[in-house]
Parts: sequence; structure tokens; C-alpha cells
Amino acid sequence: MSSLERYFNRLWYEQHWQQWLFWPASKLTETVVQRKRKNYERHPPKALSVPVVVIGNLTVGGTGKTPLLLHLIDAFASRGLKVGVISRGYGGKAHYPLWVTPDTPATASGDEPAMIARRARVPVVVDPDRARAAEYLLKRAEVDLLLSDDGLQHYRLQRQLEVLVIDGARGFGNEHLLPMGPLREPLARLASIRFAVVNGAPNAGLSQTLARFPALAVYPMHIQPGKIRRLAGSEVAEPAQFNVKPVTALAGIGNPSRFFNTLKSLGIRFDTAIFADHHHYSASELQPYQLSTVIMTEKDAVKIQPEWLADAWYLSVDANITGALADDIMRALSLQ
Repeated sequence: MSSLERYFNRLWYEQHWQQWLFWPASKLTETVVQRKRKNYERHPPKALSVPVVVIGNLTVGGTGKTPLLLHLIDAFASRGLKVGVISRGYGGKAHYPLWVTPDTPATASGDEPAMIARRARVPVVVDPDRARAAEYLLKRAEVDLLLSDDGLQHYRLQRQLEVLVIDGARGFGNEHLLPMGPLREPLARLASIRFAVVNGAPNAGLSQTLARFPALAVYPMHIQPGKIRRLAGSEVAEPAQFNVKPVTALAGIGNPSRFFNTLKSLGIRFDTAIFADHHHYSASELQPYQLSTVIMTEKDAVKIQPEWLADAWYLSVDANITGALADDIMRALSLQ
């Protein structure tokens, strides 16, 4: 994590007085966001042939959208629905729209779409214009439902439902708009969202905020560790195997502390290597970790070649959701 990221996290989540230096810029953000929202309301996008569910957040940084999306893909598939996924493909560079397969490099698609394609084996299309991505996918695949990985603020994409994902520990921070706070849109946006998923136990301030929006259906979610898998091959290891050697926990995600806390819960002791969210790695910058065992996130694993590290592993995670979110979404969309 860069010093700039640490600085703004301190402002947003620790109530530092210097946040008020950014109040004028925050008001400018508010003006831009309001104009964008009003334009969407005056000129709504055209409807697509299947329902669209946007899974996104109001804050900058990781909240757990991808584990939730993977959970919903499995849940809908078990209920007989064919699901397609569209994404911005942040961090990727390609000619768009891009059809993502399990073999597509993350440098082209972005890390999260690559991970989704490899894990879920469903149609995935990447395009900064998510509406164009949706049309492209629907012309080439027969699906019953589209899930948008992020895109809450991408109003060009028509949607039937929105699912908001919230980091329970961080909540909405100081509840101010960027750059004074972590919000991409004002909290009043919660009034237009149907479902919210809280990742981890909510802090007191978050619980109070959500209580102001009684029409918002809230579902608790916890990320549970899956298997620790070797980066090269199919070998699976038990956590106890990592207590007899130096371990480096590597994370290039929005909130690395969540990954580190998961490893601690497994009894694994480690030093940390923190990179920026969506970071693209090179063999040379990983050279300092050659002598240790490296455990990384699954999102990082799609961007690192096995030959770059002597002993590399990744931890998969799964979303555990309290409540029948998938059934409630299907009911709201009249898919049951």
C-alpha cells in the first residue's frame, strides 16, 4: 500500500481533522454525481433481453464483491439458471469487448474477470462500457441472468436490481464523498438500492446508518477460507504445514488486512508483502521473496507465473451468507 493510500485511509476511517481540507473538492464530486444521476433518470438506458443485477459498492476499496458474485453464480446455477458476467476489467488492457476464458491473461482482462472465468466457468465479457459488454455477451451466449461485477455508478447499464456490498468493519468511514471521504455517491443512494450484503460484523456506526433505510434488505456475509493450493499444479496443503518455515503473505487487494486476518485465524504466522489493488507483478519485484514460502490471494494468483517463485501457494475463499439472498433476488425478478 502506497503512502498516499495510507494517508487517505487515515483521513477516511480515523476521523482525522485534515479531512476538512478536502471539503471543497468533495462538494465538486457531489455536484458531478448528482448531475450524472439526474441525467440517468431523465434518459434511462434501453432494456436488455434478460434481467441485470449489479453487484457494487459505495466506497473506494475492496468490500468482498467477487466472493459474493461467485457465491451467487453457484446459487443461481443450482436453481437452474444460466448466468453471464460483465465487468469493467480494471487493470486490463485489450481490444474491447473482450470475451474472457480461463486461459485469458489477467493483463488483458483484469484480475477479477480472470479469476471469475477460471473459477466459475461461465460466460464473462470485459468492457469499460458495460452496456456494450452486456449486448456483446447476449449475442454470443444464451443466459437467463446477467451479473455485473461492480458498476453501481455506471448508469449507462440498465439494471433491474442492485446489490450493495459493505465492509462491516470499515462501513462508510466518515460518510463523506471523495476525496474528503471514501464515498463514490452520497449515502442517500441507499434509498434506491434493494439489497445490501455486509461483509463481517458491522461496526456501531454502520448499524446506525443502515437503520435509517428500513426498506433496504440486509444480509450478513462472512468470508470463510477454502483450500490452500499450490500455484503450480493441484497440490493442496493444510495450514499446519506452514508453521515450520518462513512465510510471506502477499496481497494486492483493496483491503489486505482481511486476507491477513484470515491467515491468522488458520494459525499461520507470516511477514507481509502489500501491493496496490489490481497490481500487475513482474518476476524481478518478486525476487526478494524467493527464499520464503509465499501465500497469496486467489486474485493475485491469476497474475503471477509459477516460475517466478520457488514455493508459491494461494488461498481460495468462499462467501457464507446468512439468509436466502439468491431466492430473494429471483423472487424480486420473477424468476421463480
